[in-house]
Amino acid sequence: MSQPPVTVRRMSVPVAAAFPGPSALGRGVVIAAGAATPAGFEGAPRFLLDAAALADPGPLAQALHHHWARREPVVIEHAVDNAQLQARETTDRPPWELGAWFGFERERLAHRVWANTYDLRTGTPVWWRGEVAARRTEVERAPAGASGDVVLPDGRLAWVDAGPRGPVEGVVEPIVHRESVELLGRADVDDDGPLDDDLAKDQHAAATHGHGAARVLAPAGAGKTRVLTARLGHVVRARGVQPQLLTAVAYNKRAAVELAARVGDTRLSVRTIHSLAWAICRDAGVRTVLDERAVRGLLDGLVRFPKVQNTDPA
Repeated sequence: MSQPPVTVRRMSVPVAAAFPGPSALGRGVVIAAGAATPAGFEGAPRFLLDAAALADPGPLAQALHHHWARREPVVIEHAVDNAQLQARETTDRPPWELGAWFGFERERLAHRVWANTYDLRTGTPVWWRGEVAARRTEVERAPAGASGDVVLPDGRLAWVDAGPRGPVEGVVEPIVHRESVELLGRADVDDDGPLDDDLAKDQHAAATHGHGAARVLAPAGAGKTRVLTARLGHVVRARGVQPQLLTAVAYNKRAAVELAARVGDTRLSVRTIHSLAWAICRDAGVRTVLDERAVRGLLDGLVRFPKVQNTDPA
């Protein structure tokens, strides 16, 4: 999400409700260049966002991601033009030249700088996630000093969370996640209800995994599709995550059809690897799919194939 420049002091912006919020949310703070570490953040790691960081954004982006994923507060000294930080990155290089680890690291850095931090550059803490929720959804800003960022339509106070989506222990008030607000314009409350199933212990653990990546190693016939189905159902029904925000990827069309049938929610996107790639290309305006002859012509210019009798090396 794009953030306003430091001249935000000219805007009519309310003070953050209960700065810095519950410690379990792990919120950090962005301060102006040269500013002192604010009270309450003395023990948090401090990072400098300067021209050198923009020139090589990967290390700082990775460090901030590390703390964001663990909900650990950070202090970020903002010493660059915010518009330069937020500028869109592009490349003209063909995809096959980019490599598996290519990424737009400055955009990743911009996201991590503002992902879960208060804007304290003017001396008044502003929680922009709560501001956006009040503008785009049916909630209202919470009054100063309240135990929450927004007031839900039913009168309850709630926090607008910007950490990794998943259960947050130690927070009594309801939680609305920034993904629902910014991507769907909704302020639905996240939950973490029980998963009522007859899964084995290890299957249950995979289906109810908290947040972040999880790798499940299992042989054929061990129930991987069943676990994926339970996982999707748990995230949608027990945690309240909108199915429009989820994409499940299956190995082939048969597995995708089976998974979609088991989940039974047509709002959920279930794709194969190929259909996901085609959807990304289509959304980016790429409308051409190469036929076999064109693919072979491309490969001939890149790879020398050995001649094997009765075999098609390509």
